[in-house]
Amino acid sequence: MRDKLAQREGENVILKNKDKERHLIMTKLGKLEAENGQWKRLTQEMQKNLKLAKYPPLPTSEQDLADFAAGMAMGVDIVELLEQRNEQGVQIDRKLFLAGITETLRGERRLSQEAFEQHLARANQRVSDAIKKTMKNKEVRDQEWLHNFIKQENTLAAGNEAWFRVIHTGNEVLPDNESATELTLSFIRRLTDGTLIADSDLSGLVLQEKISELPTWLRVVAKKIRLNGEAELAVKVNEYGDPAERGNYVEHWKVRVVNNVQCKCKG
Repeated sequence: MRDKLAQREGENVILKNKDKERHLIMTKLGKLEAENGQWKRLTQEMQKNLKLAKYPPLPTSEQDLADFAAGMAMGVDIVELLEQRNEQGVQIDRKLFLAGITETLRGERRLSQEAFEQHLARANQRVSDAIKKTMKNKEVRDQEWLHNFIKQENTLAAGNEAWFRVIHTGNEVLPDNESATELTLSFIRRLTDGTLIADSDLSGLVLQEKISELPTWLRVVAKKIRLNGEAELAVKVNEYGDPAERGNYVEHWKVRVVNNVQCKCKG
């Protein structure tokens, strides 16, 4: 009898210990679940903050929207700059480029002044070298295009900076009184690769000038094609696109004499 009681007491002790262990385990599980919930909420909050930092909500007030639009305009300029650099053969990592802008806007600077100037000089030199290469290649292409233009039939010289071919000759000869006759000329200007620079028909912008004040080469062309006449030209230009006898580049023009009037002016 005494042995049975001792055995039962031992079993009760074991059961109590197991209950304690189970209670301890349940307590730990509860804490782990709570901690897991906290981590989940913290992770969600961090993801939300990162999303807001990357894509902040659109502002609502007029003033804030104006600031936002100004930033967009600056962004357009930056995109155009990067595209221009790409066309010039300069490959720029956009993420790093924008990271540099962001760091400056935050008032941070992890590069020393010496390192900043050194790396900036390298970046500028890379751009300078690419531009020189691009312009040299353009010069070669333009000179080849000019050579082909000049050797075509019915091509005439207009001074040392332009050559032209008559597309259409107008019926009315321009007046001899060049200082009292004002012409209206329309233009289409293209690079030798066909890129459009200017078109009077699209923009409405024309040249109105007395015959006597036109550049010599343009005066030669205008008098040759007459009123309502048209010609295509190869025009030597400088790096700024201005017609120049010693220009290294070439543009493809079309010129029409749209109108002429007798101006009431002296000289």
